[in-house]
Amino acid sequence: GGYTDKVGDAAVNKKLSFERAKAVAKAITDAGLGKQVTGAEGYGFEFAKYPESAPEVDRVKDRHVSVSVREK
Repeated sequence: GGYTDKVGDAAVNKKLSFERAKAVAKAITDAGLGKQVTGAEGYGFEFAKYPESAPEVDRVKDRHVSVSVREK
């Protein structure tokens, strides 16, 4: 799942977060683990913890990708 901070347009951030997640999924696939990738999702700033007015040092923490690892 990809995430963004609260700065900017919601639709643009949703797309950006999805592109982040797809990039990580591609890197995992390129590393030969593609069969383990089940999807990629973008959440935009839906789960951002810091307000748009927060300092950059805080907002950067909201810009990330989370990978869920599960046993089959």
